Amino acid sequence: MVQAEWVLLSTETKKEFSILVMFLLQMTAHISLFRSRQHIIQLLNRISGIFKILHWKCSKKNVIIPMSIYCIAINVIAFSLGAIYYISTLTVLAHQQVKNSTNVDDNFKRYFLITLDIKNVTTAFVLCCLNASFSCYYCFVSYYMSLLFFEFISKSQGLIAKEDYHSILHVYHELTDTLTYMDDFLSYPVFIHVLGNMAGLFWSSYAIIFIPTDDYLAYIYLIVACLLYWKWLLMIMLPASSANKAAKNARDIILSLPGWFPQHHRKLKLAVRREFKQTKYALTLWKTYLINRSILISALGTLITYGIIIATFGSVKQ
Repeated sequence: MVQAEWVLLSTETKKEFSILVMFLLQMTAHISLFRSRQHIIQLLNRISGIFKILHWKCSKKNVIIPMSIYCIAINVIAFSLGAIYYISTLTVLAHQQVKNSTNVDDNFKRYFLITLDIKNVTTAFVLCCLNASFSCYYCFVSYYMSLLFFEFISKSQGLIAKEDYHSILHVYHELTDTLTYMDDFLSYPVFIHVLGNMAGLFWSSYAIIFIPTDDYLAYIYLIVACLLYWKWLLMIMLPASSANKAAKNARDIILSLPGWFPQHHRKLKLAVRREFKQTKYALTLWKTYLINRSILISALGTLITYGIIIATFGSVKQ
């Protein structure tokens, strides 16, 4: 509500409106995650179960403990960022816009300023914590899925030597079923978080370069924000692309399975074609874009292009 009012009061309506839209999109992603909280826990249980199938010792505690430590550290950083924002010139600039605005009655400006300060600090804190928590969770589950696929690839050679194709198909089915289950409820939040992190990275970089300020606290806030957006983006993209690469390599083994067992060639060929050949299992952005490193490079190229365009427009305007 305060952000919507701030769009009307700010002299940079377009920028504030885009922030409002991105804030609403991120809220839809977090609402989706809240509604999928049982799936979030179930996914960890599934990953732990596959570790047991592969006879690889890794309990759920080994996944949860590092995630918890990371989230606690990020909460401390988020609280510090909120405090830095409050005492920096960024808050002073926002106050000046309200004081100079003719859309707010002078009797209510004081209360609006208090509400605005609370909104800015809590938004920075809450979004930082939520983004950090989701990026951490997605990073860990993607990383462990890639480990499981690579472990499956490693152990499949021994199972082929033992002519135990039943175990190969069973483990691969569990892996692909878990990967599909993960993508079903996380693909939309991942898409929104990648979009939000790209927007945040662009905004913070733009602010560092173009916003004139001599306050070192403002620069600390913007630089840390830029680094956090960059880190969260990499935490999502790199493990997911690694998991997709491992899933592709595992799929190649399954497709070549009939050639390893000539005596069961026809049976295996029919089974593989029926269950696995028609579907490519991978993590995606909203079931639309396959996550790989080329997307990250393309996104960074787009950011640089937009930055050059905006810088050019700014020079022409001056």
